[in-house]
Amino acid sequence: MPIWLAFMALVVIPYAYVIYNMVTTTAHKLNAAPGSIADAVKLMLGTMLVIVIIGFAIYFFITKMSIENTEFKEESLLFDGKFGQFLGMFLKGIVLSIITIGIYIPWFTENIYDFFAEKTSYKSERFQFLGKGGQLLKIALLYYILPLIIASIVIGIFLGRGSEHALLKNTVTQITTLFIAIPFIYLRYKWTVNIKYKEYLIQWDTDFWSSCKTILLQVFLTVITIGIYYPLALVKLYKYFAERTVAYSDTHTKKFGYDIENQEDFLFIWGQLLLTIITLGIYYPWGFCKIADRILSKTYIEEVAVTE
Repeated sequence: MPIWLAFMALVVIPYAYVIYNMVTTTAHKLNAAPGSIADAVKLMLGTMLVIVIIGFAIYFFITKMSIENTEFKEESLLFDGKFGQFLGMFLKGIVLSIITIGIYIPWFTENIYDFFAEKTSYKSERFQFLGKGGQLLKIALLYYILPLIIASIVIGIFLGRGSEHALLKNTVTQITTLFIAIPFIYLRYKWTVNIKYKEYLIQWDTDFWSSCKTILLQVFLTVITIGIYYPLALVKLYKYFAERTVAYSDTHTKKFGYDIENQEDFLFIWGQLLLTIITLGIYYPWGFCKIADRILSKTYIEEVAVTE
């Protein structure tokens, strides 16, 4: 709760203030002097940078608590990462990402996963993250940035650049962006699940098209129900990918799974979300812990095959 209150006070409220200023600046930009607009933009960008840094600092403590309070077979995970180590790595990543105009972000992301994996242990054995920044950059370029550029050009050619079809153009752009994001999101998470523990290699055993169709279906059902279906979409996607998460070794194969209860899971998660909403976010720490406990307690690992 104290960490969440710090997040609300130092991140959420300042972020809302920045958004309000952006809207106000935009509304009055025709009557404002160019210099005042530039100053306002600089202030907003600087504030957003500070908010991001504070947000990730708080993210460290939330992740640390989440790791340390996760158990498997009555044995807790241990985390020995220090905040100073994380902050130094994070600030270096921010600076390099700005200098390279975002190109360094995949390697920055890799370093964050490396940090939390290598500082986490179970039964005195540490985890190791195997994803590489170059792989993530390739995924972002081929499956998000390039398709988005091509789609923008095509939409511009067919609908023009004027305001005559502004509403149609905006709608088509949003729908296209959503479709383009699905393969990227799938590959991004597949890249994330690439972990070594002892002799085991933990990865997704998934098919690209089947996985994208599954994500698309759940997104579609969430959209047409105006978000009401959202908790069940999350649970079904978790079950789908949990069942395709496999831990390989030379002699063993272990498979993850999730005991889904459609109606019960849906109502439970919605109940926690509603309590969070009506308390203006104050209930969130309890909601987060209760949902995490329910999901993880129904997640299991089973032996699949033994190689002679």
